[in-house]
Amino acid sequence: MSIRSQIIIVGLQKIFNKRHFSICDVRELAKLFGNNDLPKEYEVEFHVLHCMDFSSMPRSLRDALPARVIEACAACAPYGAKVNEKLILSEFLKAQGCFFEEEPVLETASREKKSEPEQREGQTFDGEAEEESTPSLWKRTLRLVHRA
Repeated sequence: MSIRSQIIIVGLQKIFNKRHFSICDVRELAKLFGNNDLPKEYEVEFHVLHCMDFSSMPRSLRDALPARVIEACAACAPYGAKVNEKLILSEFLKAQGCFFEEEPVLETASREKKSEPEQREGQTFDGEAEEESTPSLWKRTLRLVHRA
């Protein structure tokens, strides 16, 4: 695993090993993916959760939040950059001592292409390029399983 990927995993641990959710930490993590701000959709969602104790959130939201944060950060990557959200989530969960079991995909989301290409030559995030229409982790039914 690359140094950048390890830093991303540690950044995710920083976000989720606290007592409360911090949008500030998410914004900092997103900078590793590119120079773009969080898309408005994610910014609004995370602002609502800002400073909320994880214990106050419904379990289904707590379980889905890491995938949503990774999805938001990946949306900050320059057009054409390769981001393997599933691998990042898998490595983060492995480091946390748990994993997701996927159930059937309920719907497929197509990624919007950014209007102006901003590709950094040779920039990758440990993964293959995603297809135009890929199942989104956020759209899947996921069940968090904690290892004993």
